Amino acid sequence: MAQLPSPTEPTEEDRAQAREYVVQRLAATSAAIWALGFLGFMLFVFPSGTFKPTVGMGVGMWLFALAALPWAGYRLFVERVARRHPWR
Repeated sequence: MAQLPSPTEPTEEDRAQAREYVVQRLAATSAAIWALGFLGFMLFVFPSGTFKPTVGMGVGMWLFALAALPWAGYRLFVERVARRHPWR
């Protein structure tokens, strides 16, 4: 006998909507991290002394890496959001 999917198991439509929801939230989070980090750099690090381009490039790369960290949980977030159906 074929096993029926449980009612709490998300469907493909649920997962597609969850992916869209999670991508929007992660993009906003990454942009906020990068913008606040850049603002902090421009307000506190840049005006405090002589500027070396290598410092700016290094800070920019670290901010980019820091902003990318939330994307490490993408699959986990999609499954969690697909199970709770926030769009219904």
